Amino acid sequence: MAKANVNIVDVNQKIMEDYFVMTMAVDIANAKIGIPKINQRLKRIADDMELNITFQDETIFKMMHRI
Repeated sequence: MAKANVNIVDVNQKIMEDYFVMTMAVDIANAKIGIPKINQRLKRIADDMELNITFQDETIFKMMHRI
């Protein structure tokens, strides 16, 4: 994130069943690259570390997690 000038605003971590889940709120206003490129880089990291990383716009996140 630092290399792309993405600012991490908040981090939430928890265990759900047998999974470690981390949610980050980030500010991409000053990012050097756009969301597609960020996703591409995160996919490479996820593949290398055998993780599942999802990066999505705040609007989509709010729609998925509203009560």
